[in-house]
Amino acid sequence: MPQLRSFDRVRDVAAAAIGDVNKDGIDEVVVSSGFYGGLTVLDLATLDVRWTAPNVQGSDLLLTQLDADPALEIVVAGVPGVILDGATGATDWVYKDGFGSYLAAYPGGGTPQFFGARAWGSMTVFQGQPYSPLWDVSVFNVVAVAAQRLTGYGKDELLEGDAPGGHANTSDSQPPRASRNTPTPPH
Repeated sequence: MPQLRSFDRVRDVAAAAIGDVNKDGIDEVVVSSGFYGGLTVLDLATLDVRWTAPNVQGSDLLLTQLDADPALEIVVAGVPGVILDGATGATDWVYKDGFGSYLAAYPGGGTPQFFGARAWGSMTVFQGQPYSPLWDVSVFNVVAVAAQRLTGYGKDELLEGDAPGGHANTSDSQPPRASRNTPTPPH
């Protein structure tokens, strides 16, 4: 795959995501620096800086709709976990216990939801506004997460991948229960 373009406006990139966070019809690229510079939102076409949050950084980003306004929320993985309004950069919620290291959108219930997984410990499902954790399930050495409909009965399942030598696990939604545990091949 050929490289289309690159930019060097942000140091030490830990995570990036592309989407129309302020709903103006123009995509932005949201970049989180691991240790320097915080979070930066750039116009994708021009790479002009739209806004920054210098004290917010994390290991993963999720752009999703979690409240009633048209702008997307920017969910930032880390401790604390932070949710920012995509249009204004204002802080919508700070969760002191953090969202973990990995994030995924999750259309689980009557309100918008997402889930976060800690590298060691648990995956937690959070509801959109009013923000709160809903439930969690124990996991081991997580390296990737996603939500996908794998069965024909209409609910997405949570997918979690363990580190090499671990397992690929799926969990049904509400109530959480392990439904499939597949060993991964050795390297």
